[in-house]
Amino acid sequence: MIIRVSIRDLPNPFPETEEVYGVTISNEEIRTVVTKEDSAIESWIEWISNEYDDDYINYPIVGLDVEWKPPFGPHPNHIATLQLCVDRRCLIFQIIHADGVPESIDGFLKDTNYRFVGVGIQSDVDKLGSDYNICVENVFDLRNLAAEKYGRKDLKNAGLMGLAGLYRFTPAQPPRKHHDHPSFHSWSTQPLPDTQEVYSVTVGDEEIRTVVTKNASTVDHWIERVYSDYNYYLNHLIVGLDVEWRPAYLWYWSLSLFCSNVATLFVGVGIQSDVEKLGCDYDISVQSVVDLGYLAAYKYGSKQLKNVGLMGLAGLVLGCGEIEKPRNVTMSNWDQYQLTEAQIRYACVDAYVSFKISKQLLQLTTKRQTQLAIYVDL
Repeated sequence: MIIRVSIRDLPNPFPETEEVYGVTISNEEIRTVVTKEDSAIESWIEWISNEYDDDYINYPIVGLDVEWKPPFGPHPNHIATLQLCVDRRCLIFQIIHADGVPESIDGFLKDTNYRFVGVGIQSDVDKLGSDYNICVENVFDLRNLAAEKYGRKDLKNAGLMGLAGLYRFTPAQPPRKHHDHPSFHSWSTQPLPDTQEVYSVTVGDEEIRTVVTKNASTVDHWIERVYSDYNYYLNHLIVGLDVEWRPAYLWYWSLSLFCSNVATLFVGVGIQSDVEKLGCDYDISVQSVVDLGYLAAYKYGSKQLKNVGLMGLAGLVLGCGEIEKPRNVTMSNWDQYQLTEAQIRYACVDAYVSFKISKQLLQLTTKRQTQLAIYVDL
């Protein structure tokens, strides 16, 4: 079951102190207040106390999460937002922009009549304490609860989306804005849309969620999402990789760590030259690399396949028809600040088709054969 997420503006009697949205997850709409003002926070907490204390008199449950800008230097950044959710009421407190911590929220978090829950919540609570001297009294990590409930110790290391999967949900999909092209539409997923653009690129019958960004925090978010969604497959994770001359202008610490993870296999056609240019241009090292031409040559016993292009391999391995890769897009200006939709489609196809070819070849190839494809000059 896919959870669809959408967002809309709701009537707001206090626009000077808060923003109010309706975020629909599946068929449930969560009234979401975004604010940095004491009065709005006090109002939200008062409403929760009046509305739910009678229904949830025995320890009401509050979902808790925090967000902050990942550090790219020796000093960690402070928490930027604190999110609280009770049933269909959510508060996003922009604590980093507030004048201080309101007494109302400090008392709310210390109230032992509430149970505050989340994944990895203890680290969030510890950071709230170190950053803002906030104490959260009654804390429960959902991973421990799930491990006890299902009798599975491995769930103590699961991510939020992994736990959601136990209830037969797939990770929530972002809200969509339909584009003129039937297979290409723009999506909006983040409360800070100026840090990224999100698209859906349809290749055949499959839709690939594609994020375009130059923002380091968005890269961190994407990698964190991958680690969370594929928690149980990290030792066998396959990542399609391609570059189009010049990547982003920043050096990404999290991206460097991701690429240097030896448990992750990066695949592509002529990938070694791409990897070498990444190293030369941005000092990014990609550790586990497989050239799909070499892998296909070994699989099919044909040395000629070492020199076949990506679309040729796609036809052979996937049995698909010609995938459009216009020459004028190949030779277009990849340095420009705003990528065109044609460039986004082109770049997504390269990485995704590499991923699909590798999955098909690796299903038919032993681990030993894969190692030989990496290291042996066929």
